[in-house]
Amino acid sequence: MINNLKNKIFYKIIYILIFIILTVFMTSCIPIVELNKRGLIQSIGIDYNNNIFEVSVQMFNSTSSTDQKKLEASSSNAIVTSKGATIMEAMKRTSLKQDRQIYYKVTNTIILGRAIFEDKKIFKQTIDFLNQTYMSSPSVYIAMADKKASDIISTEIAKSDLPSNFIQDILKNVENQGYTQKIFLSNIVTSLNSFNTSTSIPIIKKQKSKDKEKKDELVIKGIGVISDGKLSGEIKSNQVKFIRLLDNNKAQLSFNLLSKKYGRCEFNIIKKKSDIKTKIINNVPNLYIYLNIESVLMENNQGYNIRNLSEQDIINLEKILNYYFRENISKLLNKILKNYKADLLYFTNDIYRSNYNYLKQNNYNYTDVLSNITVSIKIRTHISRSFMEESKS
Repeated sequence: MINNLKNKIFYKIIYILIFIILTVFMTSCIPIVELNKRGLIQSIGIDYNNNIFEVSVQMFNSTSSTDQKKLEASSSNAIVTSKGATIMEAMKRTSLKQDRQIYYKVTNTIILGRAIFEDKKIFKQTIDFLNQTYMSSPSVYIAMADKKASDIISTEIAKSDLPSNFIQDILKNVENQGYTQKIFLSNIVTSLNSFNTSTSIPIIKKQKSKDKEKKDELVIKGIGVISDGKLSGEIKSNQVKFIRLLDNNKAQLSFNLLSKKYGRCEFNIIKKKSDIKTKIINNVPNLYIYLNIESVLMENNQGYNIRNLSEQDIINLEKILNYYFRENISKLLNKILKNYKADLLYFTNDIYRSNYNYLKQNNYNYTDVLSNITVSIKIRTHISRSFMEESKS
């Protein structure tokens, strides 16, 4: 009995010693790369031309500090461009050029050139690579360059900022104002792998700056519409706002319209709510959109304001607004559905849930479904009278 106990204690001691030795040796075998030996990638631009991928990376090289602000202000920020038959090959050449281990954990922006979106096979190949490798997280921003991604990545901006941070800022600002929607890599991956392959992506354009002190500037041109796995069309930034009226997401939307009697009027949207339903009638898909919009008159070039408008004026303007919204939304939806064969409102999900047999009869051909769909729009517009009520009290 005593011998058995001694043996158990002996073996426990041996196991503990082996564990300690293995831990020490395993730890010493793990390669530790110091910060000043890494190439930290903030943004990536990928272009495709004549069967060759061109990868441009915004890299900052740190000497010792891990302070993000110091990294961003570093004069050692550099654009490194490499080419290869595959994206991975181009990335490896980037690493060799810099003689540093490329580190992607801080990457927050990916810009893809227009040519990638125009080729269904290359687009899927690129997105699959980005999604399946260690290069990027699902929450990384992704956008389309109006021409080449390298032009966007290499744009010279204020020395105190990085292009990727600047791109994120303009995407956030224009999204809040309703001119686009910020898109993450995960949104693109989901759309390509779902039964409804439609989605949109912001388009960034490089143009000459109106500011004489600046050479170039980056602006949001609008959104690219992706359907059937590739770019099918574009929507200008001033038209995107009409789609944003239907998405029930918060946005600071404003609209300008002209009236013979009231001149140019600017309205800010203070509340919006949409309800979208689908129904199959006589084997034809029908889309019903119910939209409630509350707005306030902000500016008018003929001196009208919410305080000096009569009740009849308010009613007249509400009718004008109603027509304005209905006409613009109808034209835009017709272009998206009929021409681009896309569903940016994801109402086909409702058809899938409630009219599965209809889709089955049509061999799940969403192109035909979108082409044949009938759209009905009912809008209730209301101009806030709160300012009038305050002036009367």
